[in-house]
Amino acid sequence: MVRFHRPVQRMPIRIVNAVAYAVGGAARVDLSEDGLCDAACRGTGLRDFGGDEFRTPLRVLLRALADEAELHPFGRLHARRLVLRCLVNRLRLAADWQRRPEVLREEIRAPLFVLGLPRSGTTLMLNLLASDPAHRWLGFWEAHDPSPPPASGLGDPRRRRARAELRVLDYLAPDLLALHEMSADGPEECFPLLANAFAGVAFSWMFDVPTFDDWLSRNDAAPAYAYYRRQLQLLQWYRPANRWVLKSPTHLWTVDALLASFPDARIVQLHRDPLQVVPSACSLGATMRGLATAHVDLRRLGRRTTEALADGVERCMNARRGRGAERWIDLHYLDLVRDPLATVRAIYERFALALTPAAEARMTACLARSPQHKRGVHHYTLAQFGLSHDEERRRYAGYCDRHRVRAES
Repeated sequence: MVRFHRPVQRMPIRIVNAVAYAVGGAARVDLSEDGLCDAACRGTGLRDFGGDEFRTPLRVLLRALADEAELHPFGRLHARRLVLRCLVNRLRLAADWQRRPEVLREEIRAPLFVLGLPRSGTTLMLNLLASDPAHRWLGFWEAHDPSPPPASGLGDPRRRRARAELRVLDYLAPDLLALHEMSADGPEECFPLLANAFAGVAFSWMFDVPTFDDWLSRNDAAPAYAYYRRQLQLLQWYRPANRWVLKSPTHLWTVDALLASFPDARIVQLHRDPLQVVPSACSLGATMRGLATAHVDLRRLGRRTTEALADGVERCMNARRGRGAERWIDLHYLDLVRDPLATVRAIYERFALALTPAAEARMTACLARSPQHKRGVHHYTLAQFGLSHDEERRRYAGYCDRHRVRAES
C-alpha cells in the first residue's frame, strides 16, 4: 500500500504531537463512550440525552476512530472535541424540548432541500436561495450549536464562538475554506444537526472510519432524520420560518428518510460530471483528514470516495422511482455557473414561488461578493488518487445517462 504524507502541518499541531509523544500522553485522550458521556454531563449539569438510540452509532464511531483512523495526539483531541460537542448538544436539546414541549408542535411547511454530489454547485445554490428574505436558512453558528440563546439579551455567544472557530480552522487548514466556503454568519449545511444523531457525513469526511461508514450505509436513517426535524422545530420556534431552505450532499444517500420526515419537501438536485466531482471531493477529504492524522493514503481515499459517491447517486435514483416528479427539479452545474439567476428563476417557476425584484437584487449582490475561485484555484486529478478516467466514466455511466449529465473537458 502506498502512503502519501501530508506535506504541511501547522506548528501548534506539531507542538501538541511532539509533547504528547514525549510524555506518552496520546493514549490518555479519552475516546471512550462512558468517558465522553460523563464529560458532557459534567460540563452541562444535565443527564438526559433524549433517548439511547444514539449510543449504537456512537460506539461504532468510537471503535473506528480507535482502530482505523490512525489519529495522532492532536487528531485524538480534535475527534474528542467534535464528539463531545454532539453529546453536549443532545443534552441541551433534550432539556429544551422538556422545558418547552410546544416546540414540537411547530409545522415545517414545504421546505426546499438542495442536494447533489459534493462539489456540484450546491453551496452556490444555497447561498443564492438564502439571499431571498422569504427564506429561513440554517446559520453556521446555530447549526453547530443549536441550543437556544441565553435569556440575558446581551448577544449570542454562539456567534462569537463560531467566528473564533473558523479563524482557528483557517489557520490550521488554510486550503479548507478555499475548497469549501464557510462563514460564521452565513448559511451552513445540515450535516451538524445530523451529526448530533451520529449520522450523516460529518465524521466520514474528517476521519478514515470505514466500519462507521459501512454501518451507516446498512442502517435506517429515519430515526436520525426524525431527530433532525425536531432540531429544526426548535430553531424555528425561536426564529420563525416562512419557508426553510436547507442543503447537504448527505441527503443524496437518504432521500427515503428525508421524505419520511418531510413529506411535502421540494427538492433541488444539482448534477455535475462525476469525473470533475470525484477528485475535487477527494481533495477536500484529504485536507480535512490531514488535521487528524500524519498519513493520508490518497489511493485508499480515492477508492472509498468514488465508491461512496456512486452508491449515493444510485440510492437517489432508486428512491425517486415511483415518486411524483412534481416535487423535484434537476439542474446542471454548467448551467448554474453560466447563468446563476436564470437557474434560480427556473426553481421559482417550477414550484410556483414568487421571486421579487428585491430578492433578485440580493442574489446579484451575493454573486458579486463571492465570485468563483475567490480564494484561488485548486488543481487535482483522478490519477492523484489512484483512479482511472475510463473506469470512472464507466462507473457513473448510468447516472450520467439518466440525468443527461454533460462531460466537462
